[in-house]
Amino acid sequence: MRPHSLPAPAMLSMLGALVILALTMLQGCGTVYTPGHATGMASSKKTGIGICKNFFYFFDFGDCTIAAAARNGGIEKIATTDFARNGFPYIYTKRTTIVTGE
Repeated sequence: MRPHSLPAPAMLSMLGALVILALTMLQGCGTVYTPGHATGMASSKKTGIGICKNFFYFFDFGDCTIAAAARNGGIEKIATTDFARNGFPYIYTKRTTIVTGE
């Protein structure tokens, strides 16, 4: 056996562990949509959106609060709020807040 080389069973075990880790990290890819709250207002004439982006769960950019989304849409009376999140776990996440109202 050469120095610093692993026997075949150990190499296969390590490769299997890396594949499982990669699949675990990628399982959350996609969009998660969460309906928010409604205030009972019948009509929603305006829509506002707030977006946040996060890299490696450490670097945050943007403002995805309900207040920011309402401000971006010129909304004074909020009718509904909705939330969406997508990206790759541990690498990139985009959160979107959608507000409707008058």
